[in-house]
Amino acid sequence: ILMENYWSVYISNQNMRPSTLDSYNSVLGKWIEPFFNDMHLEEITPRTVTDFMAKKLIPANLASKTRRNIYNLLSEVFEVGVDNQLMVENPVRPRVHRPAVIQDEKPTLPIEKFWTLICELPTRRDKALVWTIALTGCRVGEALGLRRRSIDFDDRLIHFTHVVYRNRL
Repeated sequence: ILMENYWSVYISNQNMRPSTLDSYNSVLGKWIEPFFNDMHLEEITPRTVTDFMAKKLIPANLASKTRRNIYNLLSEVFEVGVDNQLMVENPVRPRVHRPAVIQDEKPTLPIEKFWTLICELPTRRDKALVWTIALTGCRVGEALGLRRRSIDFDDRLIHFTHVVYRNRL
């Protein structure tokens, strides 16, 4: 009842980006719903959440950031249950269940390979896109969403106000 009647209302009120909704639906469908779907809300305790983390997430050998994202969504789902008075309290306990995130340094492309990449690109537009990403650190979707009005030449600023996601602006 929480997911069908309350979670969908909550999600529609949040005005989330399509990429966030896709991510939530993926995590719910793959991890959270298969474990919790057959349980009544009053059956779900901190011990149940511990079992979920220990029996499902840890053996899956997921990246620490992925486990944290699943934990965050699970906690958010139960908060919606508490806020709608379907549960007395959230069974997710940060001190017990919150996974630590290990920040690994992302590898960078050696400058020689970057120059090779730039030289291999067929058009000036492609080269400009790659240079924009390399020099600003923006995401590919943000770079693809740039418009002429996104650039403030006087103040030398780029405003990333549009994003391309799944071929849609």
